[in-house]
Amino acid sequence: MRVSRIDHGLDNHLIVESDEPRAQGLHASDLYGALYRRLNPKRFRAEPPNPLLLALGLAWERYFQGVVEAAGLDITRPPSFMSPEGVWLSPDGLLFNGHSKIIELKLTHKAPAETLDDSRFAHWLTQVKAYGHVLGINRVRFYVLFDSWNPQLRAYDLEFTADEMKDEWQALLNIGKAEGLL
Repeated sequence: MRVSRIDHGLDNHLIVESDEPRAQGLHASDLYGALYRRLNPKRFRAEPPNPLLLALGLAWERYFQGVVEAAGLDITRPPSFMSPEGVWLSPDGLLFNGHSKIIELKLTHKAPAETLDDSRFAHWLTQVKAYGHVLGINRVRFYVLFDSWNPQLRAYDLEFTADEMKDEWQALLNIGKAEGLL
């Protein structure tokens, strides 16, 4: 047998094309990306993300939406929305079951964790605190697929104070101003 590796010939942009085009303008991810590049420049580089990893994340989100529907959970994916300061936000979902919750889906190569209060996940917490502040929702549920050598799906419920969310949002606005983004 002879095997030859060939160029796949596919445009990486098409690989990560989403059903929901990204709104034009400043996104919360631009702000928390800038913040974490300042805090940890070795880990959070200013290079574009790997499009194949983005495609895996989008595939996980689409798949999980089907799982949620089959389970009968009342999770809806809201359209992207803009904060009063002009920042676009795009939570993965909202759960309404007596207490509103922001739903965030993650696919990660990180090792599984018992809790998310670990520096490896700080940028995720910043993201959902921003959503929570703007939406006025202080509860969050993460569904995280850890795809390490032993893949595991874990769920985490978090509850933030209004001050925690407000302080995080203000930090993002401050970095946005310092970086000339706002």
